[in-house]
Amino acid sequence: MFFRQVLHEDLGCASYLVADGGEAAVIDPKWDVEDYLALADEHGFRIAHVFETHNRVHQEVRCISYPMRIKIFSKMPLTFR
Repeated sequence: MFFRQVLHEDLGCASYLVADGGEAAVIDPKWDVEDYLALADEHGFRIAHVFETHNRVHQEVRCISYPMRIKIFSKMPLTFR
């Protein structure tokens, strides 16, 4: 099991990369996805899931996952909880 918190000092919040068995999930990603891609590459994980956990989902929040999905060429659905 791998767990890494990625702090967003400019926003005052954090996101997370969690992985096991070669697959990773990014929780509440920021716009600049390079940190997650670098972590996944460094530790040999494939990003398979992106989760948004914001209580109030607005259009701009939904869009945060799009740059990541494009970068990892994934066909996964967005999951909002």
